[in-house]
Amino acid sequence: MEKHNIKQKNGWATVAESLYGYTLWSDKEEDERIYPGDATFIHDFNSKVDSKYKYVVGVPPMPFSGNLLDAKVVILTLNPGYVEKVNKDLCMNMNDSEKEQLLCLMRNALSFQGEGIYDGNKCSRAQGNYYWQQAFDQLAIEAYGKPSSEIYHPIFHDIAIFQLIGYHSEKFRYSSGIKHLPSTIFTNLLAKYLATKTDKTFLILRSESLWKETFGEELWSKLEKEDRLITKGHKGMSQKITRGNLQKDNGFDKLVKLLRNDSHE
Repeated sequence: MEKHNIKQKNGWATVAESLYGYTLWSDKEEDERIYPGDATFIHDFNSKVDSKYKYVVGVPPMPFSGNLLDAKVVILTLNPGYVEKVNKDLCMNMNDSEKEQLLCLMRNALSFQGEGIYDGNKCSRAQGNYYWQQAFDQLAIEAYGKPSSEIYHPIFHDIAIFQLIGYHSEKFRYSSGIKHLPSTIFTNLLAKYLATKTDKTFLILRSESLWKETFGEELWSKLEKEDRLITKGHKGMSQKITRGNLQKDNGFDKLVKLLRNDSHE
């Protein structure tokens, strides 16, 4: 599998095309943004669970953020969260140019044309309530010598986010049917491509067991031997990239060295 094959098989690019002239939040069925072939499962799942577990498909999905194919480090996590006062209220109160800027950022990420987790506009950070800016604060200082609040900070280009499930929800509930979704099948393909055709380092912040299943035992062992896996070693939900949160095998210091070397080449 080569890069052009991955791009051809990426059904999220179809979703990206549907975001032109779109709103950042909608409760209309015709505005749902769902990976081709996922709709039946998503609707069935949502009809059976409490609202806090429902997948919110009236906002653009975010299966990956940043320049996933070119980033040095890929953070593996679970699924994008949903906070109504941020994902709905704040975004809908943005002006038209900010809304379009955000949609452009999302379209680029979905179609593997992203440059970074954030761009030079404040709205790209506000959309996620400055989540990754805050999570990267200590790492940005130690690896680059400048705060993550800096516009166009290189950390947002060097690190990308890869979600196990691309749809937003307040809380996550696993269902065995998830593994048969077309979007999940593509996630598996993409994960194996990144593991075998690139030299990226993977930082697993949530759902280590599910990611291990995604890669498969043999490939996971290969990544371990190549020292390309950094795991927390505990089940805490915090995604702060700090020395205290990444104590296992000096994971934080590995990241600092990797990014520092990369930024000084």
